[in-house]
Amino acid sequence: MAWLHIHHKVQDYNNWRQAWERTAEYKRHQGWKRFRLFQVAGERTNLIVMEQFDTLEQARAYATSDVLQNSLELAGVIAPAEILILDGLEEGPA
Repeated sequence: MAWLHIHHKVQDYNNWRQAWERTAEYKRHQGWKRFRLFQVAGERTNLIVMEQFDTLEQARAYATSDVLQNSLELAGVIAPAEILILDGLEEGPA
C-alpha cells in the first residue's frame, strides 16, 4: 500500500472540502482505499491530506493527474501544495 501526502493552505475549509469530495469517484477507480485529514496546530486552513492507494503506481498516477491539479485550483489552495508519495517501510505499536 502506498500513501499520498498533500500539505497545502486553503482560503476556506468548507469550499476546499467540497472540491476534495468531488474527486472521490475518480480516486476509487484508481485504487483509493482510505484517507486521513489533518489540520496543522488548530489551523483549519492549513491542511495535510493522507490518502492510501493499492499501489505506488496508482498513488503516483493520481498525484500527477489533471484531476488533482484541477481540484487544487477549484478548492482555493493559496500556496503551492507539497505532494509526497510514501511507500510503507515499517509499522508497529508504540
